[in-house]
Amino acid sequence: MFSPDWDEGCPHCSFWADNFNGSPVHLNHRDVSFVAISRAPLAKIERFKKIPRPGSQGAR
Repeated sequence: MFSPDWDEGCPHCSFWADNFNGSPVHLNHRDVSFVAISRAPLAKIERFKKIPRPGSQGAR
């Protein structure tokens, strides 16, 4: 969705991410969690944040 060397997110991934807000209520009723992550550092993506987005920088 947002590579560490990009200046902005992928437009195709962003399209789908714009629609994530309605999903948690349905997933939570089935004891399922949904998380969107980006490989870019949090400081780089913070200005685009519209949904909770934990970072995965350094994760393998």
